[in-house]
Amino acid sequence: MTAAASPARAGAAFASAAGAAAAFISDGATVPARSARAWSVRRLDDMFGGLAGWLAAPLARRLDAPADVRGVAVWFALATAAPVDAAYIAAARAEWGYRLSWRPSPGCRPGS
Repeated sequence: MTAAASPARAGAAFASAAGAAAAFISDGATVPARSARAWSVRRLDDMFGGLAGWLAAPLARRLDAPADVRGVAVWFALATAAPVDAAYIAAARAEWGYRLSWRPSPGCRPGS
């Protein structure tokens, strides 16, 4: 995951998409799950150059991305408190409330 280090936004669990990526992958319960998550992160990076590229991409391009890529992007956006436009939220029907319920609190790691 390509990302420059930056201060964490208010409410963010991670200061960078790279930190969010590492947590997202490691949260897979099994080796195959972690492999699938890593593959989805790589696809986001390959298709958009990471979260920043996804956020900057036209709405139609983001909506056309495969479901796993959109899911990773939404997870990263929530975990890093990245602003996402309302047009995407409405069009994607991304179940933000469900995903927010899974967003880790700052400094909280599963199993800790």
